[in-house]
Amino acid sequence: MPAPTATDLYHRGADTLVASWEQYARASRDAAVIRAPGVAAAVFRAEPERAVYNNALLERGLGDAAGGVALDALEEAYAAAGVARYAAWVHESEAPLRAALQERGYALDATTRAMGMALTDIRVARPEIEQAPPAWAAYLRFLAADGVPEGLLAAAARGCRTATIQSTPMAERVYAAVGFRDLGRFLEYVPADR
Repeated sequence: MPAPTATDLYHRGADTLVASWEQYARASRDAAVIRAPGVAAAVFRAEPERAVYNNALLERGLGDAAGGVALDALEEAYAAAGVARYAAWVHESEAPLRAALQERGYALDATTRAMGMALTDIRVARPEIEQAPPAWAAYLRFLAADGVPEGLLAAAARGCRTATIQSTPMAERVYAAVGFRDLGRFLEYVPADR
C-alpha cells in the first residue's frame, strides 16, 4: 500500500476532527454538527459546551465563490442557533479564505494559539507496546499515563494506519521524533464585533 500523501493525511485529520465534534454533540444537550458545502460547523446551544465547542472547519481549496457559500452557511448555522461566540478554523495556507473572513469582519483570535495538525502512519504489528518499533515504544510509554497508547494500539489492531494529533509548539519535537509530520496550522477567526 503506498504511503498516504500530505493531502490524504490532511483530509483524514480533518475528518477525524469533525467526527470528534459529532461525538461531543451526541453527548450534549441541544447540539449538532451542521455540514454544508465547504464547511462543518459544531453548534452547541447549551452550557457548559457552548463556551468551548462552537467551532467551524472551513475546507481547503475553496475558491472565492465556494468560500463565500461556506461562510454564509456557517454564519447561518450559528445565527439560527442564537450563538454569537464561535470560531471559524481555516488552514494557514488559505490566504484568500482568510482575507474573505477579514472582509466580513472576522479577526484572528489573539487569545488562542494556532493549532498544529500532524499525522503519521501507524506501523504496529501487535497491540502490545513491546512490539512497537523503538521510537514508538518510547513514545507510548511517555503517554501511558493518559491511556493514549491503548487507543493507538487498538486502532492499529483494527487496521487503522494513520493517527492524528493537535500539538502545542512545545510537544512538536516529541511527535516528530516518532514519525508525525506537520501538516500546518489551523488559525481561528472570530467575529470581531463579538
